[in-house]
Amino acid sequence: MGASESSLAAYSLRSETVDPVLEKVKSLRITSPILTTPPTDGSLTDILVRRPSSSSSQVAVNPKVFLELLSVYRDWQEEKAQTICKKQEDIEYKIEVADALATSPKFKPLSFPNEDCFTTFSRSGAWGA
Repeated sequence: MGASESSLAAYSLRSETVDPVLEKVKSLRITSPILTTPPTDGSLTDILVRRPSSSSSQVAVNPKVFLELLSVYRDWQEEKAQTICKKQEDIEYKIEVADALATSPKFKPLSFPNEDCFTTFSRSGAWGA
């Protein structure tokens, strides 16, 4: 009785929301490599006759993949800019609320500008003094 109820409770407590990190992992796909190497030498003559290059390895960038990478980076930047703007708006709102509360007479510390009224009430016993 106790074991079956606890396993049912564990399943019923699962969250129905989808994990955003898991969704991003599921959306990943394999793409072509960004860097491509020139064709390798096929014969001994090609290897022996080949001139030494100025750089250690020659690679060419695939323009389509590079463009896709830049677009993903731009999207990421826009998303980050939106979250920063949202946070700034929240902070500005909180500052405005704090300023409004600080200047509002309703929330200022108690002060008795009219001491005569206060002393009158305390002398008459209206406040139990």
